[in-house]
Amino acid sequence: RAAPAVEAAARATAEARGLLAAAPTDGVADPLRAAVLAARAELDRRAPTLERGAAAAALLPSFLGGQGERRYLLIVQNLSDPRGSGGHVGNHAVLTVDHGRFHLGPFVPTAELPPGPRVEAPADVVARYARFGSLERPMAATYPPDFPAAARLLVAQWEARGEPPVDGVISVDAVAIADLLGAIGPVRTPAWPEPLTAENATEVLGRRTFELTDADASNALQAELATAIWRAVLRRTPPARALGEALSTAAAERHLQVFSTDPQEEALLAGLGAAGELPPTEHPLQVTWFGASDSRAGYFAEKEIDYRAVLAPDGWAEVTLTATLRNTAPTGPPSILLGVGSPQWPVGSYQAFVNAYLPPGARVLAISGGFLALEEHERGLPVVMGLIGAEPGGSATFRVRYRVQATTPAPGGQRFTLDVLPQPALRPDLVRVLVELPTGAEVLGDRKSTRLNSSHSQISYAVFCLKK
Repeated sequence: RAAPAVEAAARATAEARGLLAAAPTDGVADPLRAAVLAARAELDRRAPTLERGAAAAALLPSFLGGQGERRYLLIVQNLSDPRGSGGHVGNHAVLTVDHGRFHLGPFVPTAELPPGPRVEAPADVVARYARFGSLERPMAATYPPDFPAAARLLVAQWEARGEPPVDGVISVDAVAIADLLGAIGPVRTPAWPEPLTAENATEVLGRRTFELTDADASNALQAELATAIWRAVLRRTPPARALGEALSTAAAERHLQVFSTDPQEEALLAGLGAAGELPPTEHPLQVTWFGASDSRAGYFAEKEIDYRAVLAPDGWAEVTLTATLRNTAPTGPPSILLGVGSPQWPVGSYQAFVNAYLPPGARVLAISGGFLALEEHERGLPVVMGLIGAEPGGSATFRVRYRVQATTPAPGGQRFTLDVLPQPALRPDLVRVLVELPTGAEVLGDRKSTRLNSSHSQISYAVFCLKK
């Protein structure tokens, strides 16, 4: 019922922004000039909220089954075993919505699904992820870092198995669940000895449920906990503001990612920042990690990214990108969490694939560290993939050095822009950025704008340089 009012307010705001943008400020008396600038700033601050509200008002009636029943594949990604879109798909259920009424089917461990028929996918997805089983196994569908690409694989695999079609995919992980528990309150279930809360959710779901040696028992426990949590989410009526903030935070950090098979709805989800899509960029700083151990020791992984660019007077840069993995896992006892060990890798060891995305046209000069070095392409970007590993208490590094045209013309000089694109994770990577300017260059200005609102969010860095 509020949709028309929200949409009208968004239209009025857009018109007001246009009028204020056209209002002159040069040669205007200071009080009037200050009033115009203040009004512009206030609209800039408030308009995104109205615009998102208008998008939600346009999306929700159909998405929640206002025109008939909708079916969504609800997946829980396990961040202790990372993938490009977050983690491997641990459990799944079918969520049915009909005129705003929800029905949640049983959660099923995705590991119980055998490989199905191979599905079609874009050439770059096939080239990079067929080797991991992403075209046949739902548990491996989340290797692509762009969630819409991963969701399309899940939808195609689901239908290839002969299951009734779904209208989209809703993905959450332990961090999103913690956000939701903060809004709805603790959840109690006979399956776990203590209430599940915002404070303990990531530890319980990412670590403690894997401190077992029986994989079937661990999978069943995960499914029971997911069922209890989601039944509480769907049945309770928390304060609207608390729930809205929880959902907004989870979506902004890509811990809640939603895909619709309807292109118009998918565009609205992208506008809301809930689609989990990766924006196009000419100069990314993006490193994604894939767990490569038969364990959940990724829970203990601490990751750092060091980016160093040396700019030349002609705008070319030599970049050294270093990814460091530190393993803080204990040395035992053997479990699903820590593995069973081998002669080469003791209990608690952890291995991971590192994927470094480079700018278009980058020329790789050197690759070092790890046991593997592949040069590939995805989404129009060069990708260098390596494999590194560390025993408990140890560390490992993977380094790529490349050369690229890094600046573009800007008023009075050249502009260097860098887009940092983090991966959804239990803990965000520590990112260091150092840009060395040419001798005699002057910094005209610098800007760091957080496009979302957390340490997991996309950040843009821009440095404006002028040669003396």
